[in-house]
Amino acid sequence: ENTNLKTEFFTLEKGSYQMIINANSLPEIPIKGENAHFKIKINGVEIGNYYLSEKPGLSEKIIPFSYDKDEKVRFQLIYDNDILIDGKDRNAVIHSIKLKKN
Repeated sequence: ENTNLKTEFFTLEKGSYQMIINANSLPEIPIKGENAHFKIKINGVEIGNYYLSEKPGLSEKIIPFSYDKDEKVRFQLIYDNDILIDGKDRNAVIHSIKLKKN
């Protein structure tokens, strides 16, 4: 089902970052030509969005972003296009999420 995953608050230092998300969409054949879709937010501000690949080997996505102050933040990962149609259920599988400072 559609969901809004939120991290606990933590301090993010000013700088440039990469969020590396390893996730894939199910089933292997996209439903109505569309895979699972994520929006990524920091403190409610969208920093990226993308459609997941249905192929597990091609599942890593890098979201580059900059943050201009030192403060407590919360990340959100929003899955917004769940569907169940003709017995097919679109799902998202998250394998890992990493935050890397450049």
